[in-house]
Amino acid sequence: MKRDNRMKKLTIMALVIGLAMLLSTPVFAYELGIAWINDYPGAGNDLDYCDDNAIGFKNELSWYSVDYEESDGDVLESHFTDDGYSLDKPDVSFQCGHSITHDGHKAIYLNPDSGNQYVEWDEADFGDYDLEWFGTVACYLLNSDDDNYWIHATDGGLHLFCGFKTTQAQSPSNLMGKKWGQYLDDGEKVKNAWFHACDVTQTSSKQVNVITYDDDCYDDYIHGKGGPACSDPTPQATFWTWSHTC
Repeated sequence: MKRDNRMKKLTIMALVIGLAMLLSTPVFAYELGIAWINDYPGAGNDLDYCDDNAIGFKNELSWYSVDYEESDGDVLESHFTDDGYSLDKPDVSFQCGHSITHDGHKAIYLNPDSGNQYVEWDEADFGDYDLEWFGTVACYLLNSDDDNYWIHATDGGLHLFCGFKTTQAQSPSNLMGKKWGQYLDDGEKVKNAWFHACDVTQTSSKQVNVITYDDDCYDDYIHGKGGPACSDPTPQATFWTWSHTC
């Protein structure tokens, strides 16, 4: 009888310990994606800190699982245009690399090893799968002449597209992506965190831009910090843009 009671106690203790371990194990309910390109044709075109920028963003949101991560020639055009393994699959994604003028408009410039070197405004498809928020530091991508084209990249339901109207600067101590992730983790609104990151990493001559079809998305927080304030936007004849000087 005593042996049976001892076994029951041991079984109960094992169950309690197991439950405690299960409860203490992080559960990654939300997902992020990062892409960076440092390597471009010609040494003079290379970027030095896109890896630090993107990885810094990931590390600041370490409680998010990583659903997409690629670099240099492994960042493919399809990762911006398809619903499978792509930047569109996570909840929030960050991309670092050059832009380039192609067919009269700014495009995201890829490493030529990827096959197609350009992602154009009418090819990118964000929000069609799960993505709500996308940030990129590609220079001039959301300038005043091109933001009305790149808004169509959000036709799938992206809440907020965050980018630069001007050039941007990077250094080991000034990493836009890392700071964006930090301020998102601090509980700032998605748009405000982008502006805040600009303020602390860029000079006063730089400008950023955030665009959306639905101004209710202005009040979005990332999942786990308050969540979206809007439903997935649908394409409209007009769109909203918020610009900020750093």
